[in-house]
Amino acid sequence: MKDLTIAELSQPVRDFLAAVEEEHGAVIRGDAEGRMLLSITPSRPASKEARDRAMERLRDVQRRVGDDLRTLDVSEDEFDRAARDDDRILLPEHPA
Repeated sequence: MKDLTIAELSQPVRDFLAAVEEEHGAVIRGDAEGRMLLSITPSRPASKEARDRAMERLRDVQRRVGDDLRTLDVSEDEFDRAARDDDRILLPEHPA
């Protein structure tokens, strides 16, 4: 990936990006032939309630994963190492 400054972009691209509304995200990347690909994604900030619910769900998932790793007697570091070193994670069969 190469970082570009706005000045390196052509004027039509700069004009297009300037028109993107604040609540939209722009992703610019290059393809294999070096052409620039641009996508605009509408977004809006989540409400405090939605963020709080998402954080609660995340904490619940983390708790359940921690419980499962303890049941399997596998540390988080061992799991991370296995995931990094091999795309087939070999763990003992999970008790039913």
